Amino acid sequence: MFSILVKDDEKLSVKVPYALISDLNIDRIIRLVTAGLGDDVKKLYDLFPADAEEAEYRREIFADIKKDGVAEIFSCFQDILDEWADSKEKKEKFDISLQQCVWYIREVHAYLAAVELLKEKLPPLGFESEGMKRLMAFLDEYTGTEEYKSYKETVYALYDELVGFRVKITYTRDKFVITEGSGKGAYQEALGEHFNCKDATFRNPYLNGVETSDIEYETAKMLMKKNKAFAEWAEAFLLNAKDYVREEILLLKKEVTYYTAYYRFMERMQKQGLRFTAGRTEGDKFSVNGLYDLALACAYSESGNNVVPNDAELKEGESFFVVTGPNQGGKTTFARSLGQLVFFYKMGLDVPATKATLPFFGTLLTHFSVEESNATGRGKLVDELERLKPIMEKREHNAFIVINELFTTAAHLDACVMGEKVLKYLIGEGAKGAYVTHLNELSETDGAVVSLTAELDENLNRTFKIARKAAREYVGTNALTVKYGLTYEQIKERLA
Repeated sequence: MFSILVKDDEKLSVKVPYALISDLNIDRIIRLVTAGLGDDVKKLYDLFPADAEEAEYRREIFADIKKDGVAEIFSCFQDILDEWADSKEKKEKFDISLQQCVWYIREVHAYLAAVELLKEKLPPLGFESEGMKRLMAFLDEYTGTEEYKSYKETVYALYDELVGFRVKITYTRDKFVITEGSGKGAYQEALGEHFNCKDATFRNPYLNGVETSDIEYETAKMLMKKNKAFAEWAEAFLLNAKDYVREEILLLKKEVTYYTAYYRFMERMQKQGLRFTAGRTEGDKFSVNGLYDLALACAYSESGNNVVPNDAELKEGESFFVVTGPNQGGKTTFARSLGQLVFFYKMGLDVPATKATLPFFGTLLTHFSVEESNATGRGKLVDELERLKPIMEKREHNAFIVINELFTTAAHLDACVMGEKVLKYLIGEGAKGAYVTHLNELSETDGAVVSLTAELDENLNRTFKIARKAAREYVGTNALTVKYGLTYEQIKERLA
């Protein structure tokens, strides 16, 4: 079956690990992306594309979705199909033939109107992605058959006659007089024409529910009695109902939300000054400018604060960022932003940065420090090792791994030894990633390690900028300790 999320349905998508979603605060972002759209849409972000080809298939489609007017067309398409589903549900609630006929005509007409909208509006836009070209080919094939054309002609004729009925109801001397009416438009529009009130808003009292009142039912009976040919035609259409729905259309409604929801989210964030880029792949090159933590930016959007963007690059022969610096200096935020960069690039969506070039990583893994669990009774170090084990066992050369504050409860020397072993093992396996630590020694573990530090200004205030620098003596210490001259070296110098 045709899909705009999956190019080759024989390839299996990969479940996104829950720990990763939580560690990188992806769950907070997706909640905002899918707000009001339901769990089915949220689940679309739970699966990674199977490989680089599948991710690129999505990325090219998203580039087409971002073109002027495309998202609006698909939103209208989805709204019409919502009307289709609503009419279908209402039809099934009634056992009165007349009401079933009316709702069935409206149901089928809405479905065909959604298909016709895409057929008419999309082709002139000139799509470039394989996925959208496949959609165009499907629509041409589907709507080009004589069966479809004949069915559409019948449905549109029924619908036009149905909505063309007009009656005039006059109440006089304790009785209603029903006669044929004239004119076009909705009932509330007619009220506005007869009662010239500039500031008044008229409402149709007959739209309060689907149940018909006695007068509505009698009016409908009168209409059908005077229009027997239409009544028989509509009833025969219902009795001979066929399976007219193509599953590809319903799947498209669901899958296109993956793109349109993220696009709408991007629009909201861009209005607040945030930047996104599609990103690209150039071999093993890893370089990003203006990178920021998207989850933090979402949180700041409510308070008016701004995120601090950063740059990062892995040159030839480099594999791992080791990030050191003062507490609360932005180290973990930076590591999360790297993880989010890889996540959204793998998903075939735009990434939170001004410019990004990176490989497609087959695997994205995380290990963030967690509180000691009283339930297990094992202690924090054992829990950390248990979480680290599957990462070490993956043995995937094309992985990006984000590690945050590992071995914090171990003795300094033990933590250094274990940290070095972890880094050397992952580098040896061909992985890339970021390792946030308070251990300055880890920045000198291997030639493939890039030392990054969280910067302080001349007054030792945190800047939240991450710079490519060697780890410094004081960066593992609380900045306030340095600021007030309370480090061991500062005290020793004063006492000398």
